[in-house]
Amino acid sequence: MYFSEKYGIDFRLDQNWFDPFLNKDCRVFIDPLLVYENSEPEFRNAQKKVTDFFVDAFALVKKSVDDTHNKIKRKKALRALSFHEVEELCLGHAKESTKGRGTGARFAEIIFEALKNQLSASVNINKKFAFETIALFAENIGADRISDMIATILKEEIIAYTQRICNENNIPTVRLGVRAAKYNFERHAWQDGYYSLPPNEYNSPKGVLLVPKEFLRANLSIDQIDFKNFLLDTKDNEELREEFGIDIMAKVKMNAAKVTEISKKGFKLLKDYIAHVISEVRPYDFEKDEKGLYRIDRDAKQLSMNFTAIPSKIETMDEFKKIVLTFCEDLKNCIESGKSLPLLWVKDKPRKEKFVQALFSTAGVFYGKQYNLDISPEPSTGRGLIDFKVSQGHEFRALIEIKLVSNTAWANGLEHQLPEHLEAEQVKNGYFVLVAFNDKEKEKFQSLPRRLDEINKKYQGKLEIKTITVDASKKPTASIKQKASNR
Repeated sequence: MYFSEKYGIDFRLDQNWFDPFLNKDCRVFIDPLLVYENSEPEFRNAQKKVTDFFVDAFALVKKSVDDTHNKIKRKKALRALSFHEVEELCLGHAKESTKGRGTGARFAEIIFEALKNQLSASVNINKKFAFETIALFAENIGADRISDMIATILKEEIIAYTQRICNENNIPTVRLGVRAAKYNFERHAWQDGYYSLPPNEYNSPKGVLLVPKEFLRANLSIDQIDFKNFLLDTKDNEELREEFGIDIMAKVKMNAAKVTEISKKGFKLLKDYIAHVISEVRPYDFEKDEKGLYRIDRDAKQLSMNFTAIPSKIETMDEFKKIVLTFCEDLKNCIESGKSLPLLWVKDKPRKEKFVQALFSTAGVFYGKQYNLDISPEPSTGRGLIDFKVSQGHEFRALIEIKLVSNTAWANGLEHQLPEHLEAEQVKNGYFVLVAFNDKEKEKFQSLPRRLDEINKKYQGKLEIKTITVDASKKPTASIKQKASNR
């Protein structure tokens, strides 16, 4: 469920704030470089606040490094560097909930080592981008952890932004506890607090925090692999080869130690790399949603509204089979009529199989809720995952498998995967949906009758499988058709 849906807000693609899922995380992350470029008033001093925090953190780490026998100094540094997942944002890797792994004590050690590496490499860059380069100087700090760190440091600003959006949209708030809401520079420690926030019933007793869409990316803008690729393109690459006596691309594994070593050599490449990243970094485009991370729930719900209504009570197996077939054919018609075809394309590139499967199964979930039909995505069958199961009670059950012709293993899905799933689930009826994106792929449809005959011979009537073909190729526009007819 989207935040806007829960609180009755008319969703607009042009709105500035990100509309999160409440019942699961969206796999996008806050990128610090995008935060610094944002014009929202709450974040006007964001970069200074982050810099101030890391000046303090560097000082704590340096004191600990200079006095390695003083455990209290190290403990104080680790306490300042102990970040946890900001669950209220509903961002990150957790698939079916908003409860992720955060960072915590174990990763405070990793951050500590990263700052120590930066100090040893004399990386200063005016301390302006010390935080952003942490992923270069440490292992296992990915986009989700960087996102949690920046969100924790700027939590007061995020809370203020959320409260403004709630006021502007008349969204009710309640007083809720927020972990690590503010950093105390005197104690070098995080303080909890209570703030007025919209509650999240799916993650009670926590609230919801909102951020501008322009903060978010699907991956980290600064990482070791990207840094390595930058080095290959730089004019100083020849000098690097001479210095290390090797070809960077072919033989060097870029890791924290190698980044530290290169930085110590004084090639000033880190500054150049950061400048390059800043010139290239862009927020994720949620309207195009090329990776299928965000719009699929909203689009699937809209898609399900085009399906044929069914009776709430199914009396016979023939009725049930007809309903499942109608559901599959409705999917087919929505695509081939052009109504939903754009959902399967990003510009001139067709969507990947996982997206198509997720779109169809999610649409089925919305459809099933309307008509007392249980349509469950990816149930375990003991032999892996099937795309989704359709049922009403235990008596009426069917499995649906969706494949793209571009998947070279699609025939295996029909001839082996689906039958094996049916046997494992003790279900007789299966439906195989095959999707093609161009004329060459559509030629594969012709082999389906022969393949079905072979399956029927093998299983001797124990299984009943039907195939549905979907032509998802882009149709020529009316103007193109007219030009062709005039030739």
